[in-house]
Amino acid sequence: MELANLNKNELSQIFEPIIKIIENLRWDTFKAVNRELINMYWDIGNFVSEKVSVSEWGKSVVKELYIFIQRKNEGIRGFLPQNIWCMK
Repeated sequence: MELANLNKNELSQIFEPIIKIIENLRWDTFKAVNRELINMYWDIGNFVSEKVSVSEWGKSVVKELYIFIQRKNEGIRGFLPQNIWCMK
């Protein structure tokens, strides 16, 4: 089969399965990343909840956690003190 002699519709039929593979893998990757993010938020929330329940942590400690995260991971976003409290 000479690809150069095929029209666009014929090429589309040949190559479309590759597009489906790419789209399916992208969707699976998106779902896996979201699942892991939810697990991370859950773990952080559990950790903070445990600390708060035994009166070790309060608002000022969560603010310090936010500052610590920012220093350790420059440019990371989404870990504002109020977001951390929502994870709890």
